[in-house]
Amino acid sequence: MKSIQISANGLLFFVCIPVFILAGCIEPTGYYGNPARPSTSEPTAMPLTAATPVANMGTGTYSSALSITLICATGGADIYYTTDGSEPVAGGTRTQYSSDVIITATTTLKAMAVKAGMYDSAVMTAAYTIKSP
Repeated sequence: MKSIQISANGLLFFVCIPVFILAGCIEPTGYYGNPARPSTSEPTAMPLTAATPVANMGTGTYSSALSITLICATGGADIYYTTDGSEPVAGGTRTQYSSDVIITATTTLKAMAVKAGMYDSAVMTAAYTIKSP
């Protein structure tokens, strides 16, 4: 239990709060606490999340094959993608992006960015329909 002393209108109050409620809240040092970290006097910052990749062509119907470029605003992040509609998670059928993704038939492209020391990005999804003229 942590006790907090509150003074209002000349009255002094003591409030007891269970420690587990304070875990992850603003600590007295003013830093955001990480509930998973051991109790030390040194604050730690929560990891950031990698930016979600962006494709140069939006979801839609096209009359010919597409060359899709994927970019990520997080420097040094690796982009992984799938073209079978599955999530591009570790252990799945994902491919590491190294050059444009060629779309020649109706495809659902999913991509995510991964960088060490950061949380993985959200998954970008784009559905491409290819119809011959």
